[in-house]
Amino acid sequence: MHRNVVHPRRLARRLAVTTVAAASVLTLAACSGSDNAGGPGTGGATTPGNASASKAAPPAPSPTERVVTVAPRSGAADPASDKATDVVSRFYSAYLTRPGKATATNFVEPALLKTLFAPPPDYDRVLCAHALPDTAGVSQATMRGATATVRVTTAQQGSSRPPIVVTVRTSDLRITKIVCPA
Repeated sequence: MHRNVVHPRRLARRLAVTTVAAASVLTLAACSGSDNAGGPGTGGATTPGNASASKAAPPAPSPTERVVTVAPRSGAADPASDKATDVVSRFYSAYLTRPGKATATNFVEPALLKTLFAPPPDYDRVLCAHALPDTAGVSQATMRGATATVRVTTAQQGSSRPPIVVTVRTSDLRITKIVCPA
């Protein structure tokens, strides 16, 4: 008799991204000092024990989880919009897991990187806040010439914050501007 066995790393990947009402939801473990906290195959936040049987609503985040909700794909003829949205969602997903310059380096234009992490570190200029949010929502990109604009909304303890406006250069998919709400 042949048994279907799913490799733990594949199972973790399958559980990390759940489709909910035509939107992707990524659940990430908060950084716990480990280099791979919550990463695929690490046994972090994505284990069979906390998989939800219902796909109607995402599970409520625990104090150690961060949830990034990504807008559904536009279905437009211009794939650059979907790529820009994907870059911003991957950036904020990674940043909520491991906030800091090392994570931002992979996504952000070097000139902006210097501005984001310049002293004094009075607050996080990527998240436009003093603390990590519980959730972040990434809207579908709006195209304008060679750039795309994506709005990122965050919430802390159920309280929503005004959107962060992120600009992506479509030629190389680098984040060139992050504008915090006034």
